This record gives sequence, C-alpha cells and structure tokens, in this order.
Amino acid sequence: MGWFNDDSDEAQAYNQVVNAPHKAELSHELIAAAASYELDFLDQEKAKRQARDQVHESYDRNN
Repeated sequence: MGWFNDDSDEAQAYNQVVNAPHKAELSHELIAAAASYELDFLDQEKAKRQARDQVHESYDRNN
C-alpha cells in the first residue's frame, strides 16, 4: 500500500468526498432566498432615491 493507490485509505476517503452527491439543505436555500430578496429590495430603494434626487435637481434648475 502506497500513498494514493486505488486501494489506499487516502484514495478511498478522497473518492468518498469527491463523488458524494450534492445535498442542498433547506436552511441554506432559505438564507439564499432571503439574501436575494433583501438585495433586490435595497436595489429598488436605491433606484427610487436616485430618481427622486434627479426630479429635485431638475426642478431646482428650472426655477
């Protein structure tokens, strides 16, 4: 038995980790969804604030 032979403990451990199927946890999915929602909300708020500032600047220039 040598390092990383097909039948070595290291090779078996490596194959077990690398070939394991991906398992999505519900908690991770919920956190990702919440973060995405919050980011979208903040982006919309920023867009509203910028539009409001542009309206005020335009009004100030015309008066």
